[in-house]
Amino acid sequence: MADESDLDTSILPLEEDNIDLLNESTLDMDCESMLHALAFYNNIIDSTESKEFKKKPKKAIRVNALAIVKIGASQNTYIAQLEADSKPKPPPKKAKPALSTSKKQHLAVVKPKDVTRSSADTKEFIKKSIDITQVKAGVKKVANLRNGGILIETVSEEDLEKLLKEIENNERITENYKVGKPDKRNPQFICFGVSEETDEATVAKCIKYHCGVQENSNEVKIVHSYKSQRGMNWIFETAPGLYKQIMTMNKLNIGWERVSFREYLRPLRCFKCCRFGHLAKNCKEESDVCSNCGNQGHTYKDCSKDKSCRNCILHNEKARNKVDINHSCTSRLCSSYEREIKLLINKTNYE
Repeated sequence: MADESDLDTSILPLEEDNIDLLNESTLDMDCESMLHALAFYNNIIDSTESKEFKKKPKKAIRVNALAIVKIGASQNTYIAQLEADSKPKPPPKKAKPALSTSKKQHLAVVKPKDVTRSSADTKEFIKKSIDITQVKAGVKKVANLRNGGILIETVSEEDLEKLLKEIENNERITENYKVGKPDKRNPQFICFGVSEETDEATVAKCIKYHCGVQENSNEVKIVHSYKSQRGMNWIFETAPGLYKQIMTMNKLNIGWERVSFREYLRPLRCFKCCRFGHLAKNCKEESDVCSNCGNQGHTYKDCSKDKSCRNCILHNEKARNKVDINHSCTSRLCSSYEREIKLLINKTNYE
């Protein structure tokens, strides 16, 4: 490989204005690597179609070619540099997207004071007590809840306020039922892979610092933590007003570490019957349900059958739908799971 002393600088002054004079006659013919680099340089100047490259002044690429001749570096290094200059750069990373994009629902909860009443009794009582046409409120649906309650969804917030006002003025209803908007949970987040040596107080202190709140503030609370393969995962809850601020961050500094995080949305799920809405300790099923095939009498560890989601099968039977059932109950692509996530989002106070 030739070095700078191999070049006839009297014939070719190494200045940027003379770079176009570079050709085989002005170079030492033994400098084969330089000639290859120069040929590659001329080729990309003539033939590249990259829009990003066209925006970049050719002058900048010429300086790279001049550097090859001037310092006599290796062919491969500078060809790679020229190739890199000719390729478009990836766009900058965007801020972490918010998951809470579900459409807002307008809901009212009606619960009986007498625990022996069923949801059917509550629904019938409310419908007989209120003439919805006189209230002039649009109702989308009425769903059953546990303990004899019902959930009423209206078309708009204005319709909901009209209905609640009518119920509050009806003594017959207020004597027998509790009525109001459903309680909402605060936003929750999970941060991953925190060192096991980092205690709860340090985690809370660091998160509060990121949120710009005082150490004694109740706007940030640690919910719980659990051990994973990469360390401890911490779940924390924030006041609604801090949600948007946190979602603009890419990572969090916890002690001496910089860790990833995301919004924590985990529907309540029973690992005995694979249904949503309750835990295994409260399950009424007599035997376990396989999360792989949806049948009773065995677990997924002993299952050799094809995947079949029990939740989606029951949904199709109830709603007369045709959602896909060829997946396990624990699949994140399950439409029943996605529906539960949307419900959880609607139960979260982001404002």
